[in-house]
Amino acid sequence: MRVYEWSTPDNQDTIPVVLVPGRSSGVPMWSANLEGFTQTRRVLGFDALGDAGMSIQAAPLLSFEDQAAWIDQVLDQIAPHGVHLVGHSFGGATAATYARLHPERVHSLTLLEPVFTFGYPPLSMLWWATVASLPALPDRVREHALSKIAGGPYDGTDQVWQNATHSLPMQEAGPLGIFLEQFWTTAES
Repeated sequence: MRVYEWSTPDNQDTIPVVLVPGRSSGVPMWSANLEGFTQTRRVLGFDALGDAGMSIQAAPLLSFEDQAAWIDQVLDQIAPHGVHLVGHSFGGATAATYARLHPERVHSLTLLEPVFTFGYPPLSMLWWATVASLPALPDRVREHALSKIAGGPYDGTDQVWQNATHSLPMQEAGPLGIFLEQFWTTAES
């Protein structure tokens, strides 16, 4: 397992923030957030096993529980006194499972656009979500797809981020870093 660490002498002894990326993202997806996260925190990141990056999978991972097990093995070595866990997308589902199985090791849990965390959506919702995310889609078609996802008519009052990807929190890195620093400080008190 390749672990990336960002720390300074001033934050080396803080409770670390551990970043769990979404599928096919790897550690580089967090690059826009690192400046905000590392000002006062030790930050650790790793590529998900079986995914893009330098970490190599030695056994099949068949469930989020399997993924949580390898995270526990890594954190046992690099952060035995607990972490602030941040997961995005599939990494959010893995982080939530880890927190459920090992609550004594998680000081706080942040889920950014988590998938399959509270249940599996119907296939029709996945289909319409795919349609809604297509680039250059006419507004009328996107609004129809959003109404199918929401289960009711799209009335135009909800903000739709044009040209946004599934990584909206990464696109809003500055405000996210400020918000999470306040959250982590509160979790430690």
